[in-house]
Amino acid sequence: MKDPKSTLQEIVQAKGLSAPNYMVVSESGPDHSKNFKVSVVIGNVETAVGVGKSKSEAQQRAAAAALVKFRDKG
Repeated sequence: MKDPKSTLQEIVQAKGLSAPNYMVVSESGPDHSKNFKVSVVIGNVETAVGVGKSKSEAQQRAAAAALVKFRDKG
C-alpha cells in the first residue's frame, strides 16, 4: 500500500494539476519534542494541513487530509 504523499502525487498528476508543495507553517515545543505543522499547496491553493512529531509525519498527515478532500469532491 502506498503512503499518502505518493497517492496524492499520482492523483494530482492524473488530474493535470501542479505537483503538491509541502511547507512548514510552524514549529512548536522544545527541541527534544517538537511539533511541526505543514501545509500542502496544490496549484497555489492551500489544500490541507497536517501536524506531526517530524516534518515527514506532518507531510504525510497533510497529504492524507488532502486525499480526503479530493475523495469528497469526486
